[in-house]
Amino acid sequence: MRLVRKSWIAVGLIAAVLVAGALSYVLVERNARSGDEVARYVGPAASPSVPAESSENAASQDRTKQARTPEGDQKGEGKTGEPPLPQNVSPADQMQRVARVFGIDLNQSFKTDQITRNPPYGAESRRIETQDGKHLGFDAKTGQLITFFEAEPEDVPAGLTKDNAIPKEKALETARQLLKRLEVSAEFDENKVQYRDSVEEVRDDLKGAEWSVSGVLKYKNIPYFGSGVRVVVSAYSGKVLAYSYRAVGPAPERLDEKIDSSQATEAATAFLKSKSPEAAMEMRGQPQKIIALPNNFWTHGQGEPLRPAEKSRLCWLVNMIPAGGGYPFMVFVDAETGEICGGMG
Repeated sequence: MRLVRKSWIAVGLIAAVLVAGALSYVLVERNARSGDEVARYVGPAASPSVPAESSENAASQDRTKQARTPEGDQKGEGKTGEPPLPQNVSPADQMQRVARVFGIDLNQSFKTDQITRNPPYGAESRRIETQDGKHLGFDAKTGQLITFFEAEPEDVPAGLTKDNAIPKEKALETARQLLKRLEVSAEFDENKVQYRDSVEEVRDDLKGAEWSVSGVLKYKNIPYFGSGVRVVVSAYSGKVLAYSYRAVGPAPERLDEKIDSSQATEAATAFLKSKSPEAAMEMRGQPQKIIALPNNFWTHGQGEPLRPAEKSRLCWLVNMIPAGGGYPFMVFVDAETGEICGGMG
């Protein structure tokens, strides 16, 4: 059977190229804005950075966080990108709790409120625009916040330049505090905090200037495939301008690694050869160890949606491309059994 590219439409949050190094996460993109181009994201006008919390709320959140702490964290063994919510917390309650972090009350009436489906698996999300122009996106199943932004531009005095920007360290601390309030476990790389000027009307002025702080979700120092979190902080005021988050699957039940990277490469190469005997394939980069949800990428028929499994597995991600050029493929090889358990392409 000739190797045919299995296609799926990725409209916003996924670009399927995860290769070398620290396995760059996909789909938490800065341009997750309303329409093709929204002038600016800005944070809550009443909050100069992350809204302060009362001692009562802090105590309540500490109790909730303890209830959500995965066993691996308690032992200092690692972190999961998607700890389970307490049994008594409904998605609606979770949405209300995280909205309050941004000073938003979801009991107010909305300008828009709709359910959409996100690539690549079609997971449902609830997208809300408040009457005052704040946009929030939630995982419809769990209530987890996945996006926040406000379309109105921030008012920045003229004459300020990059020299007047808040330091990178302050932006990084603001991002870390936000994740703490949202109870999201992620690691930020200080070397990947980026300064950007998204409104270049005047060279090097602070209008539209921002710090972008990105992180990847990991479990026991192994990245979740396709996961990530990003916080955008105003370089002028230190406000949170935007937030986006993606966690893919729960922590795996075990991390038994019986297949090494060379064996994973051999398994992926043999598998693709069986799909298209006449096609020569080349590996791109080195296999990367990941936590992934197995899927039906290699078995689903035309018109059948791409579906993930419910349980994550420790896998090797092997990137392959036809020797003569063409579309790259990502092959998931189960690190315990050597089974080809999914992929992307």
